[in-house]
Amino acid sequence: MLKIIPLTLLITGCVANGYPSYKYDLVSDNVIENTEKIFIGLPVFLSIEGSSARYNEDWIITAGHNYHINRNMIKHPKCDIALIKDRGENIIKKGFLYHTEKTFLLGYPMASPLAVHNGKHLIDFKGSDGCIYSAVTGSIIGGMSGGGVYNNKEELVGINIGYTDVILPSGLTMKNTTTIITFPAIKNWLLAVTGEYIKQE
Repeated sequence: MLKIIPLTLLITGCVANGYPSYKYDLVSDNVIENTEKIFIGLPVFLSIEGSSARYNEDWIITAGHNYHINRNMIKHPKCDIALIKDRGENIIKKGFLYHTEKTFLLGYPMASPLAVHNGKHLIDFKGSDGCIYSAVTGSIIGGMSGGGVYNNKEELVGINIGYTDVILPSGLTMKNTTTIITFPAIKNWLLAVTGEYIKQE
């Protein structure tokens, strides 16, 4: 099993496995608006920061290791994901991510504007916590954990978690590969907390 390195374990402002990219033309304004910064303290100078995505009108979703930012979140009992009760407008559909499909990773790097990174799905694997995560290409930066991951249809499919080393079916080891969690891995928990079932078409 592989150990995932949460982004908040990195020193504030440090690069994780790449550099911030601000390719706003890759996605629509709706996708951009669906991603929010969460923080405690004074922004930029004296804060601990993470990212989140709106899940539906009643909930936002983020990484479980962002618990120190908002202790009102409901954490998954094992996986690195959490929900926060928060009313707001929901403008994005939810969907699924398939092998080699294009992905868009959004989030707020530490002390930076919203970053938009693109990549593709590589492989699903079991983490050290027993949960199923996905490895994707595309870089991820400290502060982006909890931000939304979107497919080519601009559907929310999961969130950013961190990075780890993964072994591909070919036997090739990819170092510091971006790690996300997608909704099928936690569908029963999502249903239990939100009452919403995501149907795979």
